[in-house]
Amino acid sequence: MKSNIILVFNILLAISFSCKTEEIILHGDITGTVSDDLYNQPINGASVKLVQLDTVTTTGTDGKYLFRNIAPGNHDIQASKSNYATLTKNALVMSAQIEVLDFNLSGIPEPGFSSSYLDYGLDNTKMNFTISNTGYGKLLYFLTSSKEWITVDPVFGEVTSETDTIKVTIDRTGLSADKYEEAIGIISIRGQDVVVDTLGIFLNGVMDVDGNYYKIVKIGSQTWMAENLNTGIFTDVPGSQLDNGVIDRYCYNNNINNCKIYGAIYRFSEAIQYRTLTTNQGICPDGWHIPNDNEWLTLINYLGGEFVAGGKLKEAGYDHWAAPNSGATNESGFSALPAGYLHPNALYPSGFQGQYWDGIGEVCTWFANLGSIYSIKYNSPLVYIAVDNSGADLHYSVRCIKNQ
Repeated sequence: MKSNIILVFNILLAISFSCKTEEIILHGDITGTVSDDLYNQPINGASVKLVQLDTVTTTGTDGKYLFRNIAPGNHDIQASKSNYATLTKNALVMSAQIEVLDFNLSGIPEPGFSSSYLDYGLDNTKMNFTISNTGYGKLLYFLTSSKEWITVDPVFGEVTSETDTIKVTIDRTGLSADKYEEAIGIISIRGQDVVVDTLGIFLNGVMDVDGNYYKIVKIGSQTWMAENLNTGIFTDVPGSQLDNGVIDRYCYNNNINNCKIYGAIYRFSEAIQYRTLTTNQGICPDGWHIPNDNEWLTLINYLGGEFVAGGKLKEAGYDHWAAPNSGATNESGFSALPAGYLHPNALYPSGFQGQYWDGIGEVCTWFANLGSIYSIKYNSPLVYIAVDNSGADLHYSVRCIKNQ
């Protein structure tokens, strides 16, 4: 009997050890409020990041955030918002508990500029821009220029709620007629960070809506672009240039690199933006327009007439023009390049109908506002003047002229 009792006891003891319950670890939560340390007000839209898990949440109008079901242990939490210094804290999460971790963010200064660039064109030497503080506290700034012929005054300063005017002077002594694309560096102290912004300094050109900067030249009483226009979104789809509020551009042979050299190719109606006015800005930059017949003829006559003006408009040499590049001197500075043209619906001898590119290296043709076309060719010093009888179906280059 005694032996049976001992046997039963041993069996129960073995069972108790083999069925030992595994310990259950409960996760916890992290919550808190993100506030402005100056006004003690909740910050809406602050970003709060659980660093180890790379998890991000955003505060609401009450400034609160919440991370649920977080494993026990130490976790780094980072709170940030534009115009505030980023702050990181550590939270110790306990099993089945809620850890409260609040953030008080300090506002930092943030510079605001009245312009992103200054364009001096052909003649200007003095222009201004302003620096303001769109953030908090005091903004310290320092200015540098990329070239010694760019002078800024003052070169350093500080702003809180006021606005500082910066005078930028260009010394054109010794500068060529080429276009210049330089910059001013604006160094500012933002909290514990040193940040460098840039403000463009441009000479002898004009900028389009896409930020392309074109060389310009004065010929007689007129100011012309010295490069073909290259604005718009690249497309290789025939017939995609439509009145849809989007400027589309073609590049010769559907090669975007050709646009970088020769400029883009446009349908006439696209170039004038589907309006027929005596003076039409079309796709030209503000203050410029598609030249009309009178303006083209004024240019041609100033250069000696249509029999010789073509040579004076063409880039000299054979970098782009085919031989013999007759009469090419480019004495006008117009720098015409042989961009060719596009027939989007050409009918081939085989019966195929589609895009037909021709003339690169040999011809460039431009629109006038009311549909006339002006061409120059590699084998002649002439300017060829014609009316496009194709129903404005052929696609050519665009040069813009400055408004008088």
